[in-house]
Amino acid sequence: MDFLLTAICLGLHALATVILTGQYILSALVILPVLMRQTAEKDQARMLAAFTAAARPWVLGALTAFLVTGIVMMLTDSQYLGFLNFGNAWSVLMVVKHVLIVPWVFLCIALDRNTARRLEEANDADRPRLLAQFRRMNTIAAWGGAGIILMTAVMQAM
Repeated sequence: MDFLLTAICLGLHALATVILTGQYILSALVILPVLMRQTAEKDQARMLAAFTAAARPWVLGALTAFLVTGIVMMLTDSQYLGFLNFGNAWSVLMVVKHVLIVPWVFLCIALDRNTARRLEEANDADRPRLLAQFRRMNTIAAWGGAGIILMTAVMQAM
């Protein structure tokens, strides 16, 4: 049963990673550059707001899956030594990973809840600043997510 639970959690955690981090990476590398070249500023704001609104249920689902599967996987991992027990490198890296994940998640929430929603109703004066803020936050979210994935790979290889 432990094998099946671990396999399910790993699969769901990986899927959540693809959904959440993939959204920011794809947006930074493909969607935003094309949108910025091909559409007017007012349409960019409207389309980005619509894009984030459509992604919102997926993002919230991915965050929920991360939380649940992450806790289960941590508690069932043989390298987990207990709460606040840092007796091995894996435990130290797990803390470092979560120190990075928490602000990253708050950045993602701020991007969705604040910047994208304000873009929808932005006036001509505020729109350029909000678009630049959206692009900057999205780029940070993409690189941050990629870094967390790399750190997870290191931990899984241990």
